[in-house]
Amino acid sequence: MARDLYHEAAKKALIQDGWTITHDPLRIAIGRRQAYIDLGAKDLVGAERDGRTIAVEIKSFLNPSLLDDLYHAVGQYQLYRLALAEREPGTVLYLALPSTAWQIIDEDQISDFFSRLAIRVLIFDPLSNQVTKWIN
Repeated sequence: MARDLYHEAAKKALIQDGWTITHDPLRIAIGRRQAYIDLGAKDLVGAERDGRTIAVEIKSFLNPSLLDDLYHAVGQYQLYRLALAEREPGTVLYLALPSTAWQIIDEDQISDFFSRLAIRVLIFDPLSNQVTKWIN
């Protein structure tokens, strides 16, 4: 299983944001097959998120075609969200994107599709390893 270019940066950003990584990767069944969501995490400390668990699928959006990356990310996110709803209903799925990718998506006015598709997004800075924005 190949890891995304920004896997470690996203993981460090979550840890700096107060999350404990519980799975790397998080295995989930889709039918008779196994899928692997990049990270599972739990917030044990924060009053606002106390005890909440999340799953995080990391995407870099580095391919020449933004739309190809978008097709892949949205399809994978939707499958994982459905599988989590069945197997781990308390776990919330996020799509993690580096801030540079989100800037392109936002400039192209594609970010509206994320909200219309109810895709939760975690934006992180891969240089500082910090979460810069949560979009619910």
